Amino acid sequence: MTDDKTLVIDRVFHASPERVFAAFTETSHLAKWDGPEGMATEIFSNEVSPGGSYELAERPGALPGSLNGLVQRCEAS
Repeated sequence: MTDDKTLVIDRVFHASPERVFAAFTETSHLAKWDGPEGMATEIFSNEVSPGGSYELAERPGALPGSLNGLVQRCEAS
């Protein structure tokens, strides 16, 4: 069950679970694929552990976007 403040990502990736986990948790990987084509992702923080925080922004563009939050749970299962 989710509420209006919970982000749930459900997607099939054609990669090993270890590689997908690294793509979301390792800053160098995340910066390469996150965001729309033609925009660069700037990562200000990426503390991937319970209680950690993340903050990133996509630039350049007419409407740059940003995303931030707290990590509740992070499991490589």
